[in-house]
Amino acid sequence: MHADERAYFLATMGFHYRMEDGGGQGRARIDDYLAAAPGWPGIAAVLTFADVLIGVAASTRTAPRISVTSSLSVHLTGSVPPGTEIDLSCRLTKSGRTVSVGETTVRSVADGRVIGLAVGTFQASPRPQDTVSARISEVQQIKHVVSGHPTLADHVGLVVTEPGIAEISLREDLLNGTQSLQGGLVALLAETAAKTAASADLGRPAVVESIEVHYLAAARVGPFRAEAQAVGPGLYRVAAIDTGMEDRIVCLVAARTRPAR
Repeated sequence: MHADERAYFLATMGFHYRMEDGGGQGRARIDDYLAAAPGWPGIAAVLTFADVLIGVAASTRTAPRISVTSSLSVHLTGSVPPGTEIDLSCRLTKSGRTVSVGETTVRSVADGRVIGLAVGTFQASPRPQDTVSARISEVQQIKHVVSGHPTLADHVGLVVTEPGIAEISLREDLLNGTQSLQGGLVALLAETAAKTAASADLGRPAVVESIEVHYLAAARVGPFRAEAQAVGPGLYRVAAIDTGMEDRIVCLVAARTRPAR
């Protein structure tokens, strides 16, 4: 499974999904645990759900080689009422023996309004040990686990050392199917760095409304640090590095921020 069939941290996110031929459907609720601010979805949480849906669909086509995330972008359209339930609809727009491209549309269950779109490129891992069962699409239920922490960031041990800099260490419950830091958590690290940098620059709380994540290498050692740098009004470049691998850059991110309401 792209997020590992043991679910780990994903089990605390209340995500349920089912796979279909060439795609899948998912559902979750944007509560305080997943929100970036009152009424604003955590963009890394939405990315994590899209990562699972597109990743499982892609891995179904490349099995026994697992498909890993090459790049993934998420764009949110606006705020939602606290506690909003969301539906995610995924389909592969390209699937090959090596590269797959998929998209996930995110809607509010209450009124059907589109609140986000994710597009991702996945590729079959070249490592022979990165394998997956051909029955991957049958693993569809994630047993929900209630976290004892107020937010996902707290649950996974993410810390902000200063505005624009966030860190996380590698733990067994944060791994994906290739034994590296799950891609959604790399995005959460980047989101936090960008959000805190923008909040400091604005002098008021900010959120991330658009994120483009490019995975350059597997995050295998850690601790990992994300550093955000402003490149324009509301636009931040974020580099995630593996400090245990001589500050190797594992991910580059472009994040568009806005003031939180």
